[in-house]
Amino acid sequence: MKKLYFVFFLLFASTGLAQQRLLITPNNDVIPLQKNESVESYVLKKNMRTVSSTSGDCSDKYIFGYTRELYVPNWINSYYHKDVAGQWYVAKAAGTIDTVFWYNNGTTGTLESLVYLRIFQSNIGPDFGPGIPPYPAPCQSWGYWLDTDDLDQGIAAFREDASDTTWYSTINELQNGRVVPKSRPPFELEKWGQGVGAAVTHRRGVNKVWLGINDLPCSLSVGEKFFISFKMNSGPDHVISENETNYTGLGLWSSDPLTTADEDWPARNWKFYEHDSGPGNCAGTPKEQIKRGWVARGPFTDDTLSSAALSIWYSMTVTTNVPPQIQTIYKGYPGNTFDTGPQTV
Repeated sequence: MKKLYFVFFLLFASTGLAQQRLLITPNNDVIPLQKNESVESYVLKKNMRTVSSTSGDCSDKYIFGYTRELYVPNWINSYYHKDVAGQWYVAKAAGTIDTVFWYNNGTTGTLESLVYLRIFQSNIGPDFGPGIPPYPAPCQSWGYWLDTDDLDQGIAAFREDASDTTWYSTINELQNGRVVPKSRPPFELEKWGQGVGAAVTHRRGVNKVWLGINDLPCSLSVGEKFFISFKMNSGPDHVISENETNYTGLGLWSSDPLTTADEDWPARNWKFYEHDSGPGNCAGTPKEQIKRGWVARGPFTDDTLSSAALSIWYSMTVTTNVPPQIQTIYKGYPGNTFDTGPQTV
């Protein structure tokens, strides 16, 4: 929100032996300063008490996420039969999500060109998940649920679709001679989607869906973790023949190496695979080591300090202040330094 700041001019008026200090505002108001009151303290006090300007172009509508403008997609992430795209976020403001946007820079191979949008409470975030100790950085197999109605591999991407709601971890470790699961579901309760998701047409270019279509808002609090997913519309049976042209594409931004303190690290992009050995280059991990189920995909390069994010963003009606969005950084990112002198950013 825009703040109204005052610029003052200092005037000394001579009255006999004393000098009266006066401030003149841009509106030609004359304000006498009290004894021992500095110009700086008065201006600071006045600015802190000033309400937001009503003449500025203020709005409660904001865009968050991985927009095409700020995170230019330089890869195509391909989705086939029964695949699901997923990505986690941390809400930077409180309010409600109005619209979800995503970018298709490939083709559409789903049945009837449909994908199903759902939003969940996320377990994954900057405090838990691949890349956060004790877990290694993506690429990382994670787990799945079982589903007897799935006539292919008998697994499910969502608890609501499963016949067995037990989480089956694909990361395990030995403790006292016992195999102990090391992961938990990437998300919990559904926030929006009514248990099945909203069926939306996936077209080439920018797509969007207004969340008011079911009259159920998707509310967020500041700092809340949430997970946006797109399930490919598929039949229940196994598809024997698939080729590289029969895919559904989503734009993906893949970064150069980052520091682990960067908010875009580790990678945000997740993908559910029906079969083992599903992905191609998954942060340099050999394809044969990747198991079916949810996988933290990570960057499409061999450097695990690189990051990646699907071109999915969203608009919100906010009820709190929002942080600034840095469009560009002059002369690049300054990095980390112990130098206490001025830094050019």
